[in-house]
Amino acid sequence: MNIAVISNEKTDIKFEGCSIAYFSPNEKAGPEIWGGYDAAFLVGPFSEKVLINWVGHPYLRQLDDICELEAEIEFIKRGVEIEKKLLIKYPDFESLKKYFPFKADIVQVYLLSDDGSHRIRKRTMGNAVSYVETIKKRIDGASSYEQEKRIDETEYNRLLTLADKSKHPIIKQRYCFLFEGQYFELDTYDFWNDRATLELELKDENEAFTLPPEITLIADVTYDFRYKNNYLAGIKYEDYKTELL
Repeated sequence: MNIAVISNEKTDIKFEGCSIAYFSPNEKAGPEIWGGYDAAFLVGPFSEKVLINWVGHPYLRQLDDICELEAEIEFIKRGVEIEKKLLIKYPDFESLKKYFPFKADIVQVYLLSDDGSHRIRKRTMGNAVSYVETIKKRIDGASSYEQEKRIDETEYNRLLTLADKSKHPIIKQRYCFLFEGQYFELDTYDFWNDRATLELELKDENEAFTLPPEITLIADVTYDFRYKNNYLAGIKYEDYKTELL
C-alpha cells in the first residue's frame, strides 16, 4: 500500500506492508502525483494551495496531528468501508466554490459476479486517467468489506469483456471537497437534474458530521437499496423517476 502524507512533520513508526512518502505542504501536486497513492493524509493546518493540490484524491483524510496516522492506516487495513449516502437537492455549484471542489468524470461498470459486487471504474481528471478494480461484499446498508486495487488501461479493457450485460454503466460527475475536517464526494448524474447524492466515509455508523450550509438534504438513503450503484445500474433510464424518490 502506497500512502502520501502531506505534513511538516514525520513519524519514526514503521508500517508493515506500507510505503510512506512525505510531501511538504508547499510542494506542487495533482492527479499526476497523487494518482500513484492508495491514500493521502493532510496533517495539521493547511492553506488553500494545499487543498487545490490534494483535494480530488479518492481517499483523502485530514488529521490534526501526525500521531493519528498509525490508527488511520490500521483502519484502512481492516478493509471495511462504512459509508453514509445522502440524497440532496441539486446544488448551486457557485456557492460551493469556497471549498475548492475537485471534479472527476467517472464511468463505473459492474462485472458478472457470484460473490458480492465486482466493478471497475475509470476516473478522468483533466488530462489524467486512473483505473480501479473493486470487489465489495455487503455487511449491512452502511458497511461492506472492500478490496480495491489500481489497474492499468490494458487490464481495464480486459475486464470490460466480463461486464454484466443486464446492467448499464453508471456515468457520473464527482465533486470532492473538505468541510470541517470531513471529506465529501458529491455525485451528479445524467438522469437527474433536480437532485444529486452526497457520500462520506465514517469510522463508525454513529460518527457525527456536519453538512455544509449550502447543501439541502432530501433524505438519508444509506439503507435504501434503491440508491446503491449496483441497483441503479440495473434500472432503465425511463424508470428512474418512478423507482426513486
